Amino acid sequence: MAKLSQQFKKGVKTKKKRSWKKWTAGLVLVFGLLFYWWGVQPIVYNGSVLFGICRTYIELHTQYPERLEFVDLRERGAQVYVEYVTEDTFGQNIPEEGICTFKRGPNQEVLLDTFRLRRGLSNRNYLFPIEEQERIERFNPSIPAIIADPPALYVYGPARNIEDMRDR
Repeated sequence: MAKLSQQFKKGVKTKKKRSWKKWTAGLVLVFGLLFYWWGVQPIVYNGSVLFGICRTYIELHTQYPERLEFVDLRERGAQVYVEYVTEDTFGQNIPEEGICTFKRGPNQEVLLDTFRLRRGLSNRNYLFPIEEQERIERFNPSIPAIIADPPALYVYGPARNIEDMRDR
């Protein structure tokens, strides 16, 4: 009788160990799948209304683009850095970076102060001159309408290369 009860206890212990191993393996599998799912999600940057104003300015003042793709977004206080790629009518993909600087108007409204364009590869330090102030002054009265009905304030993150961006 004593042997039978000892064998029964040993069987219970091994069953508990097996169930604990199965439980641990299940948790590791679930967390592994969640980590994989999280890793394959696209990178999406959400911008503020300042990005919406800068995006609208860029869309209105880019000459004859076949395609205009926003790639990256950085906001630092009253400055918005936007990287985008335009495809011109000849099929060339031109990477550009626009820097919008904002200020407050006399009634504390948001106004575009300056816009600077950096064209070419990201390693170049050549800056185009600051946009003409007259163009910016003509654009500023449209800002309340942009704030009332903002454009898309998200940017799908950087692609590995330009060819990957065509599928978006």
